[in-house]
Amino acid sequence: MVFENDYNAFMRSIYLNDAIGGEKIISASDTKNNFIVDAINDFGELRVKTFMRDFKSSGLKISLSKYLDI
Repeated sequence: MVFENDYNAFMRSIYLNDAIGGEKIISASDTKNNFIVDAINDFGELRVKTFMRDFKSSGLKISLSKYLDI
């Protein structure tokens, strides 16, 4: 279940370049694709790609690669 605060926290983690916090939030999210699309609209594709390359979980990276080529 995703709450609006989860999305705001994810956006804040991108803004602050907190990959660990962002990874925790998005891995618990049921709507990863919405987070990615909205993040690209807010920050741009290059910024989101660069941010997600710092994620530690290779499984999460593979899962997210459906939405974004990282």
